[in-house]
Amino acid sequence: MSPTPPLTRRERILNKYASLLIFLATTIAPNAARADEYAIQANTDANTLSITAKLSDVSNGEKLCLPAFGQRYGEQFVIGEFSPTHNPPPIDDAGCFVANHDASYTIRYQLTMAQLPDDRYWFASKLSPHASNDFMAFPGESLFIERNLATQQHDTIVRVYGAPAQSTLQILKQSAPPQVAAFTAPSAYELTRSYWTFGTPQTLQTKTKSTTLTIVYDTATAQHARTIQREATRIWDYYAQAVPSKAPRHITIFAFHARFDALYHHGFARPNGIVIQLGRTSATQPAQRRILIAHELFHLFNGESVRFSTSDYGTTAWFREGMTQYIALQTLRSLSLLDNSQINAWLSDAYQRNTHATNGDDFAYYYGYIISLAIEQQWQIYQTPHTILGFWQWLARQPYWSLTYNNNGLRSILSAYSSFDFDDFFARYIDDTRQLPATAILQRANLCTYKSKQLRYSTGLTYAIDAHNAALIVHKTLPQSPAAQAELTPGTRIAPVDDTDWTAPTDKTIRTFRPAPSTIRLPTLPYAIDAETIAPCPPTTHK
Repeated sequence: MSPTPPLTRRERILNKYASLLIFLATTIAPNAARADEYAIQANTDANTLSITAKLSDVSNGEKLCLPAFGQRYGEQFVIGEFSPTHNPPPIDDAGCFVANHDASYTIRYQLTMAQLPDDRYWFASKLSPHASNDFMAFPGESLFIERNLATQQHDTIVRVYGAPAQSTLQILKQSAPPQVAAFTAPSAYELTRSYWTFGTPQTLQTKTKSTTLTIVYDTATAQHARTIQREATRIWDYYAQAVPSKAPRHITIFAFHARFDALYHHGFARPNGIVIQLGRTSATQPAQRRILIAHELFHLFNGESVRFSTSDYGTTAWFREGMTQYIALQTLRSLSLLDNSQINAWLSDAYQRNTHATNGDDFAYYYGYIISLAIEQQWQIYQTPHTILGFWQWLARQPYWSLTYNNNGLRSILSAYSSFDFDDFFARYIDDTRQLPATAILQRANLCTYKSKQLRYSTGLTYAIDAHNAALIVHKTLPQSPAAQAELTPGTRIAPVDDTDWTAPTDKTIRTFRPAPSTIRLPTLPYAIDAETIAPCPPTTHK
């Protein structure tokens, strides 16, 4: 891996004044690469986007892929003009084609997103588009044509007409209709990983010393918007002061409601922005809400700025997700937005769910947290000034911030920062997740595990998300449980009453659709589980 040289002053100016300098570049140096251009005509009444893409300097053999749209529930994708029309390349089943000569392409297509009926659900973190009475939401993957360029540095101008637009991309110009706004993407990566709303969701804006934060939110999230704004601003200010050279100048935070589960709390990051989706209860619980915001905001560094090899993406999740969680929790404690008991509560829950697991959706969060704690403990044992946050401050000053990392690269930069040999550590705990002495690591932090009995409430049903069909389906049922007695078998589509708290000691009302639509009421029963709680150790066991 060779380091990427820092941007020159000219390159920084080019990025800042993209629209002007693109014009100059094409005028003065006609052989230089031209910017791609998109014109988006948004019709929010019909939930339709009509898009004209003008792709410049397409090379013979370059692979291009049409938007990932039209295959899921409620989506319709229609191709209009495709030019040049002479000898057009065939489009495969994945929507991709290979250019058969050097050319510039103009492709017109239309995206229509139907509003979901009340028995179907929007899962923002599954990269599903959405249409409501107020706005449409689209991830960049569903809007733009993906280009396989020799270099990712390729400017794109996106102009939006017909409706207001909010995006993670940098805005160039805001004006009155018919042209609403123009945005710029400096790379193919930022274009396809952008996020958008079209229409009139509500917005808030605030400024820190380094960054403008825009909060975009739906009606159901309105009562929490200013709280999210205050917390996000404090958290981001902390991050930006720690790693100032890599802090984006603008961030857009999209906050949406999840009506199918009151405790739902998920999100994801994009370059210059994050998307969070919260259930009714999660939105009101400070710990869950703050942890989600802090976690996703640090992904703007770890995951969206520092990036990872796609070939072994899963094996670096401990660093990408777990170390991000570690920094998020430590940051919240430093800001007095979490106390030790709340952090221990998260650890207890994570420990309980992951002690005997080596995979699963949330395993990397827990495992990477413990790994990060162990690394920091080793630095402390040898009385060094090194910390996990200090590592990120150091990395931001290095020329190899922009490398694409696998575990070998991560081992190298951790060693370079601290002068520690991480070969044995990685061999033991990264290459073989079964060996991590989590209990000993926690005890070194004066945290012990305590066995207990805990009372829980359940119908005996767990659900899975079927994003393709915008549906909740039964994942499994416990034997002899109310759900099993109601013959809710795995794969059955269900629709719970909005804002259902699945853990509350109340009966649940859900609709089912097999063999015919019906409504059933499921009793919620108490049951005891063997639990392990993490809390400070007794004085006698502290080492």
